[in-house]
Amino acid sequence: MPNYSFRCPKCKYEFTDNFPMKQSDGKSVACPKCKAKGVERVWETFFTRKTSKDAFKNESSCPTCSSGFCGLNH
Repeated sequence: MPNYSFRCPKCKYEFTDNFPMKQSDGKSVACPKCKAKGVERVWETFFTRKTSKDAFKNESSCPTCSSGFCGLNH
């Protein structure tokens, strides 16, 4: 099950937990603090970076990264 973040409109408590996708809208999820139903979904931003070893074959090695090739210019 995926993690979802919610905020209670009644007590403003924010929480994250695993919920089935059918509950991701928050309408049937109860606040763990005040037990109110109908919590609001909190949308979080994130990004991913798809990389491969071939992407770094022309890059110089990086002594500060565990893989030796992080792709960052530092």
